[in-house]
Amino acid sequence: HGTGLVGFVERTFTGAGASSETYAQGEALTIAIRGDYYLKAPAGTTPTAGYKVITTDATGAISFAASASTGETDTGWVVTEGGSAGDVIVISNHG
Repeated sequence: HGTGLVGFVERTFTGAGASSETYAQGEALTIAIRGDYYLKAPAGTTPTAGYKVITTDATGAISFAASASTGETDTGWVVTEGGSAGDVIVISNHG
């Protein structure tokens, strides 16, 4: 077991409900590690094309920036089609 970001869990709506981020113990999850994915930009974020997809180490919250700050992790994903908070955007990782 290591630490660090492996990928993002693909939401397939098989968890505890369509709006839940909770999955039952033992439930199979699909982890996205490469490709292009649609993402609803979280409130309070500015998903600008070319920005990196950043996670906050303490909470796992997603944000977007030119680079990660202390307490954040650069996920290796990039915003390829930006928008505003609440918009459906595209993030990509082809590394």
